[in-house]
Amino acid sequence: MPPKIGGMPKHLTLLLHSDDQLEDDPTHMLGNGLAHEQYLIGKAFPLAAALLGGHSGENETLFCIEPVHLHATRDHLILLQLNAFHVSDEEIKQLMQEASLLFSEEGLGSLTQVAPYQWFGKTEIFNTLHTHSAAQAQGRNIDWWLPRDTSELGLAKRWRRVQNEVQMRWHIHPINQARDEQGLPTINSIWLSGIGRNADVQLAIELETAQTIVSDTTWMAPLVKRLGIPLICEPQLNWEILTQNTFICHSQAKELWSSISQMLTVNDIELTVIDFPKTVRKRHFVAKDFRTRSLAFWRKAKIPSWEELVA
Repeated sequence: MPPKIGGMPKHLTLLLHSDDQLEDDPTHMLGNGLAHEQYLIGKAFPLAAALLGGHSGENETLFCIEPVHLHATRDHLILLQLNAFHVSDEEIKQLMQEASLLFSEEGLGSLTQVAPYQWFGKTEIFNTLHTHSAAQAQGRNIDWWLPRDTSELGLAKRWRRVQNEVQMRWHIHPINQARDEQGLPTINSIWLSGIGRNADVQLAIELETAQTIVSDTTWMAPLVKRLGIPLICEPQLNWEILTQNTFICHSQAKELWSSISQMLTVNDIELTVIDFPKTVRKRHFVAKDFRTRSLAFWRKAKIPSWEELVA
């Protein structure tokens, strides 16, 4: 028989990344984050509050700022997150120090780093803006994804003015001038998202019960630190080091699926796959269902291929 921990099978939860489908109606607003992002920390996607883990006033409104690269095409700008480029921590830190000074000058308070590409601030000024996560806008025309007014008019316009001022200051910054001379993408803008309070944070039960998390999400490290459990960033799964409950949310889930499939055939595991074809869908797989029975070998269930899994 395959090895067990304390007589119980190991449990894996695989949360698949989601995507948004734009609608023809330009007034329609999608959620504040991608479906899997909202599932992880709450429908309002209160990223700053989730990362701080209660180290702020209960009623303080927090927001996240992420430095990004805006790629100019013939008639629009496309957002690209910096984790796709070679950017040093020192480059980002120096630029964000300048952005923080501007925020203070604008009466928005200073900015503090909380994750490799996330800074947080505190202000009630933007608390009614409807924003989208940088992952939602990644690789897309930013016009549709910029912050929008909801109940109070003029806030989105004020934000764009702050954003434009940061862009102008960064455009002439020695760091970006040096990157431009080297033919490297510049760090030329910032992205606002993750607005919310501690009360808005609703961590997924799978996060709260996990003993190990496997993820390359850039803001997962401080969240895992808050939970006090190990984080594995590499897209690798080793049966021996898996804990009783392992939670996986990785951009390379397709590559991980081959390892998971192998475990289902040789190890004693239970697997939950969570995805979002329209709403939240949870499917459960048990290793014993995929093992050949000597008296009924023709009834062995077939492990889904990656294409079948995501269909």
